Amino acid sequence: MKRLYAAAILSLFAVGAYAQMQVKPEERVATFCAQQARAHGQSGDKRKAFIKSCTAKAPECVKKADEMKVSGMEYINSVAACVAK
Repeated sequence: MKRLYAAAILSLFAVGAYAQMQVKPEERVATFCAQQARAHGQSGDKRKAFIKSCTAKAPECVKKADEMKVSGMEYINSVAACVAK
């Protein structure tokens, strides 16, 4: 019986940790756009303009990628291709 209680408590901690690991889509978009700007070597006003246009397009692109249920590099590439259009 003690093992059952221990397993239940551990599973609750695991669920809580998993919930904290979930990143809000807005944070994902901001991080993605900043990474793309860095990858293109942009700085200053060009960087700000790029991030502004990227964050305007990206929520729609992130939603499409989430619907496709891809992950990892496929996810990044699909969002990047969508934003580049």
